[in-house]
Amino acid sequence: MLRSSPSNAAQAYLENRIKGAPPVDLIFIAYDMASLACRERDVERFTRVLAVLRNALDFRFDRSAATRLFKTYMHCVRLARQGKFSEAARLLDEWREFWEEARRELENEPAAPEAARREGNPVDVSA
Repeated sequence: MLRSSPSNAAQAYLENRIKGAPPVDLIFIAYDMASLACRERDVERFTRVLAVLRNALDFRFDRSAATRLFKTYMHCVRLARQGKFSEAARLLDEWREFWEEARRELENEPAAPEAARREGNPVDVSA
C-alpha cells in the first residue's frame, strides 16, 4: 500500500496550485517560494526559483524594467551564495510588494474605452 507523507501531500498541493493559477499569481508563488528558500537557507532551491523568474522576463515588452529585474535577481543569487539570505529576501520582498501594488491598481482601473467599443458598448469619453 502506498502511503502519503506530509511532504508528498504538500508537493501535490503546490503542483495543483501552480497548474490552476492565473499567470499573475505565478509571480507571487515564485516570490513566496524564493522567500521560503531564504528562510530555509536553501541556496539550490533559491537559485532554481530565481532562474524561473529570470526566464519569465520579457525584454521585448519593457527592456529597461526587464534588465533592472534581471540584475536584481542575479544580485540576489550572489547574496544567497554568500549566505546573505536576509538581504536577498528583503530585496525580493520589496519587488513582491511592488507587484502586489501593481496588481491592485490594475484591478481597480476602469476598462479602457477601446476595449469597451470592441465589445459594442457605448463609451462616453467626454468626461
